Amino acid sequence: MGGLMAPTLRRRTWIIVAAVVVPLLAVGGFVTWFATKDDGPAEFALDGGVTFEAVSARDLAGEWEVAEGSEAGYRIKEKLAWLAFESEAVGRTSAVTGKATIAESGDELVVTDVALVADLTKIDSTDARRDRYMKTMGLETDTFPEATFSADGPVTIPAEATEGETVTVDVPGKLTIHGVTNEATIPLSARLNDGQIEVVGSYELTLDDYEIPELLFAQAIDIADQGTLELHLFLSKVGGSLETATQASATTNVITVLAEPSLTGAFQEIEQAYEAANPGVDVQIRFDDSVTLHDLVESGSEADVVALDSDSLMADLAEADLIEEAEAFGTTGLELVVSPSNSTITSVASLNSVDPTMIGICNADFPCGTYARDLLAKNGVTVTPNYTPPIADAVTGDTSGLQMITPVLYGFTTVDVVYVPDVRNAGSAVKGVAIPAADNIEVPYSIAALRSSPNGDGAASFIAFVRSSEGAATLAAAGINAP
Repeated sequence: MGGLMAPTLRRRTWIIVAAVVVPLLAVGGFVTWFATKDDGPAEFALDGGVTFEAVSARDLAGEWEVAEGSEAGYRIKEKLAWLAFESEAVGRTSAVTGKATIAESGDELVVTDVALVADLTKIDSTDARRDRYMKTMGLETDTFPEATFSADGPVTIPAEATEGETVTVDVPGKLTIHGVTNEATIPLSARLNDGQIEVVGSYELTLDDYEIPELLFAQAIDIADQGTLELHLFLSKVGGSLETATQASATTNVITVLAEPSLTGAFQEIEQAYEAANPGVDVQIRFDDSVTLHDLVESGSEADVVALDSDSLMADLAEADLIEEAEAFGTTGLELVVSPSNSTITSVASLNSVDPTMIGICNADFPCGTYARDLLAKNGVTVTPNYTPPIADAVTGDTSGLQMITPVLYGFTTVDVVYVPDVRNAGSAVKGVAIPAADNIEVPYSIAALRSSPNGDGAASFIAFVRSSEGAATLAAAGINAP
């Protein structure tokens, strides 16, 4: 029963978050575009290994609040016009608060006074660029930082809830996102779980209903007009606890990985293969530039594994005693990328005849920028690229990694210097100009477990899988050679 109440609050809050996030996803799709060919994290589900002894209605009666471990998020389909496949963007936040009251009403138990709040400024989609866009554009969180939900009235909780069984309920109420309030009815599933009420739910939301501004670059991205809001809530009783719960099994084993963006295609396939070989394990990967990932580890990230394209950044983490011994797992090279119709760029030396403002390379602050400049020097290119992306920083973020495909795609540059895996991920939308090994620069990839890893055994197992023959084959298909 309490589960139902909790679900209502949670679901509403999540819906708010998701609704706001959906538009963000559209832009996020542009930023990461082909970076997420596979589905994101699995949908929320009630813990299958938990049991709970029967309780009385009086045990459940009282005030309940959203507790630690609760999450809310969004899931939406996005597809760039120039790609054949769809991707699924997923974002989640633990910044959800709220309360609900469970009361006895005759022979029934009802949930009342449901009020939830979601902090939209703290949504994490595992892509910092997508998240930056959300805060400044689509959701305009500077103006509308919170989403709220309040139930319309009492909701009856099925009697089976006191027996520890899973129950479902529809909760009608008012959902406010982006300053717009609409009626919304959220379906929730709830169950008693070790002294708390565990709730999961999903709800489809139409973006236009909340007056989310039209997204920049929408003409280049096919974004679903509806997104799925997801929530996984745990409610605790205020001023007391249920003493009859028994925990039957541990929670799902999670391995959190931080990885450089050019590893996206290969690591998503490795993730699927690893989870298939290890039932019950959930691998969650955040893709971002190596500088950002380095800083996350330095700031105390609770991740388990980090994979970078920079030996110097990895060495810096080792010197600070933040990681276990780093292991090399592959190398790649650089490649020129041009439009499919371009026939004038045939080698690195060809860049000497290109307007410097039409040559795109990574920012010098990132590893890909260092490698690109070394490549030009090695091949005697005398022009100095000085291209500056004409797109607002809030949209493009930095000019690292996968970002460097963007200029050529939209005609801002004639040629970009990128990693080989990035060109393979882009497919037929662009044309790659291969660089002979003798003229190329070697980009090293290394991987390490964090000393602060919450799951040390899982980290070691995942790293071993990446470096296995199966992992090496997947990396090779993506343009990354085994060491």
